[in-house]
Amino acid sequence: MRVLLFLYTEISYQIERGCIIRIIKVVNSVRVRLVTCLILCVFFPTFVFALPVTTEEHRQAIVIQEAIFNGEYTRATKILEGLKLDPYSPLPTLVRMTIIQMVMSEDLKFSREAEFFRESEINGIICDKIVPDPNTDVWHLMLCGASEAMRSFYYLKKDKTLKAIHHAGRSLIILETAKKKDPDNIDVELGPALYDFFKSQFIETKLAFVPFLKDRREESLQTIYKVSLRGVFARNLADFSLGLIALDTNRKDIAERIFPKMLKKFPNGMVVKIMFAAFLIKSQEYQRAMQTLESMEKTHPEHVITKYFMGRALTLEGKDLGRAKMHLEEYLKTGPDPDTKGHTYYLLGLIAEKQGRIEDALALYQRAYDLYPRYKEPLRRLVRLKK
Repeated sequence: MRVLLFLYTEISYQIERGCIIRIIKVVNSVRVRLVTCLILCVFFPTFVFALPVTTEEHRQAIVIQEAIFNGEYTRATKILEGLKLDPYSPLPTLVRMTIIQMVMSEDLKFSREAEFFRESEINGIICDKIVPDPNTDVWHLMLCGASEAMRSFYYLKKDKTLKAIHHAGRSLIILETAKKKDPDNIDVELGPALYDFFKSQFIETKLAFVPFLKDRREESLQTIYKVSLRGVFARNLADFSLGLIALDTNRKDIAERIFPKMLKKFPNGMVVKIMFAAFLIKSQEYQRAMQTLESMEKTHPEHVITKYFMGRALTLEGKDLGRAKMHLEEYLKTGPDPDTKGHTYYLLGLIAEKQGRIEDALALYQRAYDLYPRYKEPLRRLVRLKK
């Protein structure tokens, strides 16, 4: 089924391009794991910036970008409102789409999706008008490419995979058009490099039996590093993308190079901190993760997601299960979304199993699976315990 999905994905993309013959190139993997979804909403806007800083809009876009990364959403909004923009500029709607997704991602609560969709509709109307126009400049093409990628994430989160594929394909087509208009641009290379990296990552982990699909991960990484070092607008976004790659692949060499830099530059960036803590947990560096999370809880007490990650770290470490249970139960009281709630009940099931409370563990695993059936680990535990 996965192979068929990915072949369909690539065929859809090539139809969009009018080039059905090149169907071997398999598209970016559809990743729905918790932390990856947390980050995707941020790296999609990496496609936005590709021009030298020549206008006030460009200059302020950099300031807005950095404010968003640092969690200064009110400041970013005020700067945006002070700009005098072309009425057909996609920038205002794209910035608002990004802020909405960032706010929802900070606590993994997606209650503002309707607001996001309204902004997306307006943005889509604008881009549908300006993208076909041969006189549209590279800047506005990049904004529309980013907007399509943002819509792709929205539909991915809503489990509407075919729509997500459609918008991802449109994004790449727009970016290719922008690249043709500005072949020497470095910033624009970030989006396709991410596409190629995650495509190859999926191929090597899920489709390794297919011999003629080239592994382009290291090549893509070098491109992303180049943007990180030499990019104008996308430098910070390249660093953020490298952080995502480190998290997704558990690459400590990348993490040690990128996370200290990001944490220093964006000391109030909640999403950056969550990504770092998640990496430490995945790397089984539980004490460092707890230190990071406890610091986050002190500086950002309004963000209850820290309780989930502290509970996760302590559960997996297995040394203080009572404290882990306390954090997870406190997190459940905040009313998380079903997917995160399902993960939380799974962790509570692990605690019960480790404590020898098998009946409780079975009930908790069943609850986790009922809440979020796409997460299969609770089902595996249920089957194993019932044998």
